[in-house]
Amino acid sequence: MALEFNLQAMSRHLVDKLHAARASITITSGDQAFAKCDYGEPKVIVDWPYLSVQPIRKGRELRGGGTRKFEIQFEIALVLYHGKVEDTLTIQEGAHERAEAIEVWLHSAADVRPFKWNFVDTEASNDKVTFGFVDQLDHPIVIAPEDELWSTSRLTLRALSEEVF
Repeated sequence: MALEFNLQAMSRHLVDKLHAARASITITSGDQAFAKCDYGEPKVIVDWPYLSVQPIRKGRELRGGGTRKFEIQFEIALVLYHGKVEDTLTIQEGAHERAEAIEVWLHSAADVRPFKWNFVDTEASNDKVTFGFVDQLDHPIVIAPEDELWSTSRLTLRALSEEVF
């Protein structure tokens, strides 16, 4: 199955791209927006802040009501774990800026052209995401293992692809 039709493969590829760009995704202080990026929901976090790429869903619709072409819609969550909640003010000051730095990278990085993506493979390949954007950014507190509270930001990424049949 081609990469642009596989939610898990696309999510893993996004992890690789984010990990490679980690040093360039920074906040005002010059700190990196995240220390580590992995696939899936973490059970233990050693390096804070930690970015987790979590596939949510894949949908398919007929394009324009016609036949022979599907629009494939992907939804991927990027959950940024900022730290354990001990002093909420300290955590929140960096939380919004870190999450927005990741959003800016997703929308404007050189290999993820603004709102017109081809980050999956080279132009010689058919593996392309034709369009992508962050449609939601929120900052929930999550209950972690051992009844700790973790401060998080969640970016919901939508990406579109096409399939001709």
